Amino acid sequence: MGKVVDKKSTTVITLHSFNIELMAWNKIPTTVEFVVDEQELGSGGFRTAFKATTQHPMYANTTCVVKRYLPEAKVLIQETNQNIEAHTSSAVQMHVLARNFAHQLKRVMASSVDSQYGPSLQYNKVYFGMTDGNECVTVEEYVDGKFIKYINNDGISCVERSDDMCQKAHCLAHFSYERSDKKLIILDIQGSGHTLFDPEIATSELFDKDSEMLFCSGNVSMVAIKNFAKKHQCDNYCISAGLTKLK
Repeated sequence: MGKVVDKKSTTVITLHSFNIELMAWNKIPTTVEFVVDEQELGSGGFRTAFKATTQHPMYANTTCVVKRYLPEAKVLIQETNQNIEAHTSSAVQMHVLARNFAHQLKRVMASSVDSQYGPSLQYNKVYFGMTDGNECVTVEEYVDGKFIKYINNDGISCVERSDDMCQKAHCLAHFSYERSDKKLIILDIQGSGHTLFDPEIATSELFDKDSEMLFCSGNVSMVAIKNFAKKHQCDNYCISAGLTKLK
């Protein structure tokens, strides 16, 4: 007789995507049944990541990552006048916005006659997820390789500025700052190779008109923007992108 195969438990997650062009959530979600690893892939200040796979035709050939909030992070979020659903929505919107800026920069560099930029930085798609247990999560494609953080969420570099990838990260941050008319900047630039994830957006104002915190609780806002503007030195990538010096 053959061995009895243990049936793996699954988690059903309803995925919602944000349309940056319409600035609205798409109205038709996708429901996906995932097998989520019990062992965590890694943990940050707010969330723990788990690998996940599915037989759903849209994601069958993709290893995904499901990110769940740490208990202490939930407490912190509530202390900043947000709920978990709103915070998760903001995290997805930040990622989508950073992805859009990266696409814009790629187009600018492709049209620059003197650019030696090479491969562009990019962000994969990310989704707001609601599990069958009513837990708010994010779901995105798994990125393999060595993790490196280039710019911290306080606007300070984490690696030597002579590093080519660090220069690209600084160019992306500077690009987002200029293209937004100095209203925001992409920080917490980190990832593996040219694929980035988990960005932060620092804004020139911490709260909106309804006293809701803009973007996420990890946001250090104006301090981070001032740090970046003070420390940043434009390199050839910034020049090729046509960016104005910050000093």
